[in-house]
Amino acid sequence: MSDYSPNEIVDMIIVLGECHNNHNAAARLYAERLLDRRHPTNVTIHSSTVRARRGRLARQRRRREYNEDDARVVTILVVIHLDPRVSSRQVEKEIGISKTTFLRILNRLR
Repeated sequence: MSDYSPNEIVDMIIVLGECHNNHNAAARLYAERLLDRRHPTNVTIHSSTVRARRGRLARQRRRREYNEDDARVVTILVVIHLDPRVSSRQVEKEIGISKTTFLRILNRLR
């Protein structure tokens, strides 16, 4: 799901109320009225309203903690120790750890 701003979520809820809680009709009406914005699907409108009812208008992203015992961390540390100039693409091809995961772990471990 895309990260919609609290203002966009409030507009979705207003349009949903006008459509008597019909998510399909709300998605169509939102797209007709607000041409300059992204057009959410009925599922996006539903999940955004559920999230707003729970009091979380701003999306909370989860961050993963990596510790020294994780197998990927150990593998990355060994690869860096063997070749400090190894590229993230090389690691992705040879070891199978994604480029973004490799860079995120390196960034967290410094």
